[in-house]
Amino acid sequence: MNRGRLPACAGLVIVLMWLSPPVTAGHWSASIQTSSQSIDRVITRGDIWWSEVDDRRAGLGVGLAYHVTPDWRLGARYQRSRGFAVTNSCPDNGACPLILISESGRLQMFTVDMARQWEIGSNWSLGAGLGWMQWEFDTSGILPGDSGGDPYLSAAISRTLGNAWRAELGMEWSDIRYRATRLSFTRTLGR
Repeated sequence: MNRGRLPACAGLVIVLMWLSPPVTAGHWSASIQTSSQSIDRVITRGDIWWSEVDDRRAGLGVGLAYHVTPDWRLGARYQRSRGFAVTNSCPDNGACPLILISESGRLQMFTVDMARQWEIGSNWSLGAGLGWMQWEFDTSGILPGDSGGDPYLSAAISRTLGNAWRAELGMEWSDIRYRATRLSFTRTLGR
C-alpha cells in the first residue's frame, strides 16, 4: 500500500464508523494478543551500511480498551517481537566493504486506535479500525535501527465466548511496509 492510498482508506473507515447510531456508554476490557508480524523495509540511516529487513516473526502484546458504546471502542496496546533477520546492504553511490553481516532485529510498538464493530449474527461481529503506531526497530549489533510514528488500518472478525470473553482474528496494515495477523483474547472488566 503506498502513501497515497492509506489516507483515502482511512477516510473511508471513518465515514463507515460514523454510520452507527449513538448507544449508551460502555465498559473497559483488557486483552492479550499473539501475532505474526511482517516487515519488508530497507533502513537507510546508516553511514557505512543500510539494514534490510524482509521477514515474518511472532509477537506478543497486551491491550486495554474503553468501549464508548457497544459498537465503538478506544484502545491502547503494547506489542513486541524478536528474531527478525536483518542483513546489510550498501548505500547508493557509497563505498561498502564486501562483508555480509547478519543480525537479529527486535520490533516494539505502542498503538492507540479507534474501532467500530458490526454484529453479523449470533455472537459474531466484524470490525474496522484506524490507529497510530509509535514503533522502534533495533538490531543486535552494528547495523542501523529505525523508529517513527505512522497511521495504520485494521480489520477483524470476532466471536463472543460467554458473558466476559471475546476471541478476535484481525489484520493490520501500515505504510511502513508492516503487516500483521493478530489473534486476541479479550476479557470484559467490571461489567
